[in-house]
Amino acid sequence: MIVRFPSAMGLFEGSWTTWDHGVAPGPIVYGTTGTLVVERSADKPIVRLERGHGQTTIYEPEPLPEGRQQVPGEFIHHLETGEPLHPTLEMTFNLEVMAILDAGVRSTESGKLEAVDSATWRIG
Repeated sequence: MIVRFPSAMGLFEGSWTTWDHGVAPGPIVYGTTGTLVVERSADKPIVRLERGHGQTTIYEPEPLPEGRQQVPGEFIHHLETGEPLHPTLEMTFNLEVMAILDAGVRSTESGKLEAVDSATWRIG
């Protein structure tokens, strides 16, 4: 699926049936100044930034709080404490994601560029 953002374009491919033959399963983000690769190293997730010519930077994310590493634990914590959910679990974020996916499905069916039908993307 090709997605056009306000200042970028993205090519999204996915499969749950593809075998990992030593190449990071991703996601992999190719940019104009480098490539981001999400992978596991020493059994923990890392983000590797490749800029070519041996310029590699490794970023290790901070661990999630104990008991909140999975969606159910995070949701229960939210219900018990009233603290906000992780941003990736917020309804508005997920509605935007679904709108992008919906445009991709419609584009696949029509063979044409399809607009994302959400307030964020209806600018102008």
